[in-house]
Amino acid sequence: MVALHTVLGLPIVVIAVLLLLWNALRISGKWRTSGFGRVLIGLLDLQILLGIIAFAIHPIWGLFILHPITMIAAAIVAHALVRDKNSPQKQLIGYFLATVLLILGVYFANHLV
Repeated sequence: MVALHTVLGLPIVVIAVLLLLWNALRISGKWRTSGFGRVLIGLLDLQILLGIIAFAIHPIWGLFILHPITMIAAAIVAHALVRDKNSPQKQLIGYFLATVLLILGVYFANHLV
């Protein structure tokens, strides 16, 4: 389970970066597409579930606890700001904050073990 959580982590960060870039282009081009945020939110929810299971199987404490805290914060930001009913500017802020938190969380996972 830990391996699955680790393997899915990098693609989620890549998807978050791509969605951030896509939404920056979408806003500058005044395009009206939606639904992509649900992909990120769904993947984050899945990753949190896998992370909880991985932590139950192999708990790690100490500064590593910053990893799950940061990742849960990224999911909360995504749920709150990356909604289709929010303005495109608010969505872009959500994508940006979620992406930054994801990158920071991955850093914590790799450097604080």
